[in-house]
Amino acid sequence: MCSARWAIEAGLNDACARRAVLAAAQLPQATGPLVIRYAGLFRRPDCALDWVQAAQIIERIGALIARGEIRRAQACARAPVAVWREALEQMLTRRAGLDLPLTGDGYLTSVVFALAAARDEREHHGVAQERTSSSAAERSDAAGMQRLDDLLKREGIGASE
Repeated sequence: MCSARWAIEAGLNDACARRAVLAAAQLPQATGPLVIRYAGLFRRPDCALDWVQAAQIIERIGALIARGEIRRAQACARAPVAVWREALEQMLTRRAGLDLPLTGDGYLTSVVFALAAARDEREHHGVAQERTSSSAAERSDAAGMQRLDDLLKREGIGASE
């Protein structure tokens, strides 16, 4: 996780290493490698990230992703895997601008919440716009049908004929 080289067999003899590998394997495919790289943001420059900390980070983020929603203060937003993937990618892309090593997940959860809230807003706006469009289309269809009925009556062609 922090560019250290070791035999996988040796790592799997360590209980915390097994825990970290298992937690990473249980992450959604789209986020697994990103969460592992995110865990590396907690590593101090002068030493390797220990397996206990790596396992805790991966498990913690995995649990947040699995909830499918994110809460900040009194607000809640849906946070599907795609939102988490985008937030993790943003953080990793902006690594140089981050205050490293990270000490918590506050920045990540803020990014996730902002992306999730924006997504919810877009979807809500789209549904409202769709409802408005549907209502307008229904009114237009009804007006068109009325004009057609009027025309048919003028021409002496009624529905009963």
